[in-house]
Amino acid sequence: MFLRTLPLTAAVVLFSCGISQTDVSTDGVSADDAELRRKDPCATVRCAAGTHCKAHGQQAACVPDDPPAITCASVLCAAGTVCEESPSGPRCVAPTAECTTDADCHLEDNYCGGCNCIALATNEQGPTCSNPVNCFAAPCAVTSNVAACVKGQCTAVAPPSGVACGSKTCASGEVCCNASCGICTPPGYACIQIACQ
Repeated sequence: MFLRTLPLTAAVVLFSCGISQTDVSTDGVSADDAELRRKDPCATVRCAAGTHCKAHGQQAACVPDDPPAITCASVLCAAGTVCEESPSGPRCVAPTAECTTDADCHLEDNYCGGCNCIALATNEQGPTCSNPVNCFAAPCAVTSNVAACVKGQCTAVAPPSGVACGSKTCASGEVCCNASCGICTPPGYACIQIACQ
């Protein structure tokens, strides 16, 4: 008679071998779980992946997780634009011009992560690192690139063929070292700086 009036879980708890008696509420939830739910409705709730438990008073519900915050670190902008953070999130904008002519740019050796020759604006400092690499030669001395202002940004580019150098035209890959004397040299080489004309 007694077994018929209790829920099945109560009968199992009362008569299972080696299990102590536990008070069971009428809905089949132990008194301990009921007390835990009263304090925190989400304490005994498991939600599916991509969701989390949210308490509404004494009720608990599984709701979708908030989307991850998007920053410039996860944004790929179209060529010719750069990412900047804004109050409404990251956005791709035209980069701020750092130069207007090639004279606003210069090449600089960069030993961080390799032997590189980079183009920088006149007032721009090159990157620094705690463990620079050793190179056989100064990177800018062995490259044929020159610093140029391209769409407002300093860029290392191949020199145009046939650079005018005074009354002479330099060969492809050479730069004008002394226009007065028409002296052309490979990039990074020095020449006599006298006035010939």
